[in-house]
Amino acid sequence: METGITVERALELISAHITPLPSILCPAGAAEGRVLAEDLRAPMDQPPWPRSPLDGYALRAEDTAKADRDHPTVLRIVDTVYAGGWSEANVGPGEAVRLMTGAPIPPGCDCVVRQEDTEAPGAGLVQVFTPLQPWEN
Repeated sequence: METGITVERALELISAHITPLPSILCPAGAAEGRVLAEDLRAPMDQPPWPRSPLDGYALRAEDTAKADRDHPTVLRIVDTVYAGGWSEANVGPGEAVRLMTGAPIPPGCDCVVRQEDTEAPGAGLVQVFTPLQPWEN
């Protein structure tokens, strides 16, 4: 018996002593506890659009390039979107859309800043305290 082996070697030893079971067809309701015999692929993304993984603001990453705590980027809030909702706004330079988790990211936006990295001082404005990269969050 080998001792002090790597995970890869352990997998080799296990694989040398097992035989896969044949695959069977069964209804989805009877599949609990079973393992798929092959990967399944969805014919389309679900949802079929980018959506926000968190509460925050959708915006253009380039607008935040120099943002920090002492010199925040100030953006005008042009819409608010809840999960299940949709924005017709086409977000331009200096603009942002308030989003809740699961909401679609509006046209013109390429990232979402976390609510915790912002402050909304009122008057339809939001301050962003951190720079973002395209498609971040």
